[in-house]
Amino acid sequence: MTLPVFSRRSLSGGDVPALGISIFFLGLLLLVSLPNHYNFRTYALDLGYYMQMCEFYLRGKFFVGWLTTALPWADKGIAPPSVYGNWSVLLAVPFYVAGQAWGLLVFQALLFVVGGWGIYRIAQHLFGERGLALWSLVHYYGMWGIWSAAAFDFHEVAIAVAAIPWALLFHLRGRMLSALAAWLLALGSKEIFGFWGVFLWTGWAFLFRKINFALTRTALYLALLSGVYGLFLTLVGTLWAERSVGAVSRTSLYYAHLFQPDPFAAYARQIDQLWTGFPREYSLLYLIKLLLKPKIIWALLWESPNPTYMGIKSELYWSFLVSGGWAVFAAPVFIWILSPIFLYKMLSTNYFMWGTLAHYGLELALMVPILIAWVFRNHAWRRWGVPVTALLAHITQLSLLDSRLSKWYDPVRHRWYQKQHYESSYSYSAIHAGLEKIPSDTPVSAVSCLIPHIPSREKLYHFPAVGDAKYIALLQGKDACTYPLSPAEYLSWVDSVLKVPEWHKIHDEAGLLILERRDLHDSSLNRSCETANLNISSHGPPLISKNVLCSKVCR
Repeated sequence: MTLPVFSRRSLSGGDVPALGISIFFLGLLLLVSLPNHYNFRTYALDLGYYMQMCEFYLRGKFFVGWLTTALPWADKGIAPPSVYGNWSVLLAVPFYVAGQAWGLLVFQALLFVVGGWGIYRIAQHLFGERGLALWSLVHYYGMWGIWSAAAFDFHEVAIAVAAIPWALLFHLRGRMLSALAAWLLALGSKEIFGFWGVFLWTGWAFLFRKINFALTRTALYLALLSGVYGLFLTLVGTLWAERSVGAVSRTSLYYAHLFQPDPFAAYARQIDQLWTGFPREYSLLYLIKLLLKPKIIWALLWESPNPTYMGIKSELYWSFLVSGGWAVFAAPVFIWILSPIFLYKMLSTNYFMWGTLAHYGLELALMVPILIAWVFRNHAWRRWGVPVTALLAHITQLSLLDSRLSKWYDPVRHRWYQKQHYESSYSYSAIHAGLEKIPSDTPVSAVSCLIPHIPSREKLYHFPAVGDAKYIALLQGKDACTYPLSPAEYLSWVDSVLKVPEWHKIHDEAGLLILERRDLHDSSLNRSCETANLNISSHGPPLISKNVLCSKVCR
């Protein structure tokens, strides 16, 4: 088995068709994400969160453990994501400076295009021609993971989408320092890439063991680097979150059931009661015993023990296979390469991660086109096999736009071709005119879908967290984006806060309600404040305790 060798010149000219394809799909990606933001369908998690992270970076604060936009996690005793493992987000800062939320969304779309161009170059390298490489590029843009991520905010994983194909390509070309730099960017985007890198690079090394031992050796070096980095982040992150801060890390939250004597029961309990059903004590011994019983892991990989969420995992597997994943049976080493992605998704108790929504399919969007290019590189059927697979990926994506089993699927956010995607219950200009009444850099608490529209600052709280906010910005109406509260709980909270004398209305127009905190020194007013807080705690959800409410909503 041999691979074609190209000069740099042959890989740099005549790419007008590929450029046209990239620009076309860039336009479609922006048609998905930008109208969502204009119509208040972007949120504190994750767009507002990364806006706040960029704001801290701009101010020279690089070692921030928690961001206030993630306080709903902290108020439930869960450690929010840490910025320590996301240093690649520094690349987004110029786009944030240029356009705030708009800049981050454009940056993400450009990252997807950069990743697609890397896959196009890899396919050129493997096929020895541009024609089939164009089909690999079309295949990439048919993967549902790209479109689902574009439909839901900004995600740091997009940086890895851009970096990983170039790390693999530079490795193929023997440019090891460039491969290392690209891979470091991927590692800096999210902790999972440390552990996945062990499987990715060892599998990549196996592919070239009989072709070029130098490539195999350097791939193993990158695997070793990935493992050390991933282990370091996991140990530090878990110890920092659980021991130093006294909160449960998200890693433990999603996978602690694996450490239980009965992982099935713990798994089902956590799915039903994600926050309150978390097992507070767990043993490494049980995990070791579980590893000796692979049939249990096998069962957890395929379906949920809770019938409410049946079918989500099957939909993911089906979408993967039809979009080109079937080729793992022709190149089994890719089963090894992709196994951490499926373990990460399917063993989690967060059913949002199981399916085809958000950014949880981006790794598959990258690797499936590369898998197909590898399998068909010297195959007699490649002239029709690659185009057919690319078309099947697009058909799968269109079928998922029609309907999904994945929970929380919102067709309006995804279907860029329908009128409803460009409509909203709220006027962008009217809402922003109202938000201008809030002074810059003043602590603010706001509902999720308003946070990306408020200039970010160090203290921008995700309502119902209030902290020391001087203002509360709320939406009223059927599209009020109440998360993490239910609509009924949200209405109860808003009604109760309005009864607190410390807060008074300064704006109530076009569905936007803004409250300003007043200083209260009269003891009778303070007693009224405490009475109002009792009303909140009795009618609201068990998100924050009564004592914390009295100190946060009323000072």
